[in-house]
Amino acid sequence: MSSLEEPLGMDKLPSLSTIDLFHRLSSNGCSTSGGDTGMGNYWIEGNTSTSSNSDEDDFEYEKGAFFSRHKARDMSQSQGRNHVGYEHLPYFQHNDVGLQYITNQIFKGIPKYVKIVEVGARDGLQNEKNMVPTSVKIQLIQRLVSTGLSVVEATSFVSPKWVPQLADAKDVIEAFKSFDSVRLPALVPNMKGFEAAIAAGAKEIAVFTSASESFSKSNINCTIQESLARYRAIVSAATKLSIPVRGYVSCVIGCPVDGMTRPSKVAYVAKELYDMGCYEISLGDTIGIGTPGTVIPMLGAVMAVVPVEKLAVHFHDTYGQSLPNILVSLQMGISTIDSSIAGLGGCPYAKGASGNVATEDVVYMLDGLGIKTNVDLRKLLQTGDFICKHLGRPSGSKAALAFSHKN
Repeated sequence: MSSLEEPLGMDKLPSLSTIDLFHRLSSNGCSTSGGDTGMGNYWIEGNTSTSSNSDEDDFEYEKGAFFSRHKARDMSQSQGRNHVGYEHLPYFQHNDVGLQYITNQIFKGIPKYVKIVEVGARDGLQNEKNMVPTSVKIQLIQRLVSTGLSVVEATSFVSPKWVPQLADAKDVIEAFKSFDSVRLPALVPNMKGFEAAIAAGAKEIAVFTSASESFSKSNINCTIQESLARYRAIVSAATKLSIPVRGYVSCVIGCPVDGMTRPSKVAYVAKELYDMGCYEISLGDTIGIGTPGTVIPMLGAVMAVVPVEKLAVHFHDTYGQSLPNILVSLQMGISTIDSSIAGLGGCPYAKGASGNVATEDVVYMLDGLGIKTNVDLRKLLQTGDFICKHLGRPSGSKAALAFSHKN
């Protein structure tokens, strides 16, 4: 088996029930400092393991704070545990200055512009059982570009034996050789895939590894360290050709085999990709089990070793947590979001894991926050409708369904 290699069948991996959900949802699920309430200071990660000498386990992070508690809460606590502090409500409800204060506190640090990386044409379609014609894929990408999206992941140069849906990668890339105004990266699992992508005319590539050892071995048939060595060679070759490389880290919150992923492990892998020359690192919650409570310490650990402007987030919506997770990511300074038209996609490696967060839903939320994306929501809705009709199923976008009911 050569690399991306065979996607695991449903019978080879346990379902999401393998993840210790009780621990994930409990008050001890994140490494918060003892006795602290709310989002105050907390320990991002402290390595206490003595059973491993691997480089990944050498990472330690210091105590930090990303959010401050509301002053009213501090005042009410100082007056006793049972003091509610209702006397502050009229001020905040009827005073514009007070409302502005609350707004500024909640949205402090949120970027004014967010770059959306559309992954539907690759990550979305690769899991489709029925073959999608090459002409439809090309038209989908053209439509996505017309919405104003500046980055559309086009395809993946993987073995057609294991991912037959993407066997036409060469034809898809060749159709866009003359496109210079938009970036169309192609995913490559190994040097053979890289060489094929370059020969087809790819002007940007992406590589992927995992923060879970078991997932890495199952998905790309090698350990994390072996995958990093493989990608160093690819990034080096790409650099000589002035080809930008984006890096993906999967299972940043949890893995269907190993359970919850340590933030320090994610930080280690992300830093390795960044240090080897990846211009951007996308952090993927592959099976969609993340909540703000687990996303925050993960991002905090990674931000300690990789500049925040070099990070992106990639959420699957299995438990309906993608938008809350994106919001807290924005509050922490993340300004690049991966998403998929109509919520296409999913994880073939974990039973019950659903698709990517829908691009329509992300743009709708960002528009509501006053954050610029340069994406036309109306054209996006039309594009989602286009691909869903070809696939013969309703959109996975809540916004798309709501707008369709209005028409």
